[in-house]
Amino acid sequence: MNKKLTYILIILISLGVLPSNGQTDEEQPAAPTLLLTFINQENGFTELFWTANTEPDLAGYALYNFRNGEGYIIDSVFNPSATSYSFLNLYADERPECYVIAAFDNARNISRLSNGLCTIHAKASPDPCNNIIKITWSKYQSYPYEVVRYEIMASENGGPFLLAGQAGSEETAFSLDNITDGSRYDFIIKAVLENGQSSSSNLTSAVASLTTPPQWINADYATVTDDDEIELSFHIDPLSDIDTFALERRSGFSGPFQQISQFTGNDMKPLAYTDRSASPDEIYFYRLSAVICKQNAATSNTASNLHLTLTNTGNEIILKWNRYRQWRGSVSSYTILADKGNGFESEATTGSADTIFSVSIPDIMYELNKEEICFRI
Repeated sequence: MNKKLTYILIILISLGVLPSNGQTDEEQPAAPTLLLTFINQENGFTELFWTANTEPDLAGYALYNFRNGEGYIIDSVFNPSATSYSFLNLYADERPECYVIAAFDNARNISRLSNGLCTIHAKASPDPCNNIIKITWSKYQSYPYEVVRYEIMASENGGPFLLAGQAGSEETAFSLDNITDGSRYDFIIKAVLENGQSSSSNLTSAVASLTTPPQWINADYATVTDDDEIELSFHIDPLSDIDTFALERRSGFSGPFQQISQFTGNDMKPLAYTDRSASPDEIYFYRLSAVICKQNAATSNTASNLHLTLTNTGNEIILKWNRYRQWRGSVSSYTILADKGNGFESEATTGSADTIFSVSIPDIMYELNKEEICFRI
């Protein structure tokens, strides 16, 4: 730091600070207090304000950009009555910029550095996963005046800035919801101080990007094919802009669902899939979910395959099957199909509540064209 101060004194001498009057004056001026800094939204300039020193031999003030514990000269103000300074710092749009000042007198004595103050740097980012715009900012120092709160000022599509919300003095983030897809939002963060003044941040902008999840996904059916594979069909809300979906399967009536496939694309409404890894002896449950920001959401109803078992008692063949569960709609009836040698034909129809049916062997034995009979539901 001493090297920097020596450098500043050399600059002051070269710029014509008044020479001494022959007497040795080694008394430093008092360190000024930096009162306020902010970014002026009318011109983009950074504004600095400080207390005036009262030394009779005061010559002016040196202004520094303060980074990593070191001061870098910005300018020297050769006016002992000056209490403000305005300049354009392009870096204030990219990061917080911190400042200190020092007073110097006619004898080339320079004061200790003042307290530091930093501009507020704000950044807005659209969050399509949650349909919000998130604004974050750097804290403003609570010295010499305490920060009371932060005010978030927002403008939509070049309109007037309005108060969008407030945050506590220790908070550094705010989320704006109720936004319009494709609209441009500009933001300014204001630190409101206890003395009624405020410090404004840089202007930051974001264009709203909204995600439209499906309002519904319908599992149409799960049906077993002649190859003992399970064909699935789903219909998806056509107004949704989600293009990634995860298919999950559960074996049996309990236990977790496991993902068996994922689909990506814009032409999936309806979506068809054949589960070739299914066992004909198992009952499976299937559901389809929209994948939004790597999370499953907007899940369909479940669809299950019908699993048929039979028992031969000697006089009867007892057919049992699982009820078609959680289908969006209603089952009006079940049709029992029998293959007696000429392909599957309708054998009987049962009510929607039935899950068991018996076939009399004596009644059908003379209708058989082969040694076995096959059934389907």
